[in-house]
Amino acid sequence: MIEQFSDFGLWIMYKDTAYRQIFVWFLKQILDNKEYLMPLVDKYYVDIDDMYVNLWSNTKKKTREMQESGELPVGILSEAEKYFVPSEQKRHMLEELERERKKKGLS
Repeated sequence: MIEQFSDFGLWIMYKDTAYRQIFVWFLKQILDNKEYLMPLVDKYYVDIDDMYVNLWSNTKKKTREMQESGELPVGILSEAEKYFVPSEQKRHMLEELERERKKKGLS
């Protein structure tokens, strides 16, 4: 990732005169405030294998493997993949909200 960010920065530095100064200013702000920013960034840092997009990608692969082996019909998601699908997340959150409302006597 550092290499891609560096490539992006170099591209801006060489090719994009409109944003060159903005990019350098932004980079300097980050570097000058490293001691302040790192504790803020650390709480959100995860290893690349544990990043949301990579976990979702792995579950999609699992779904595809299960479909190919006949364990799962085509068009049906594995339980692992359902966790990452926005409509499934919404359904789960609404169910959880309804449970909490009932528990508090609001429904």
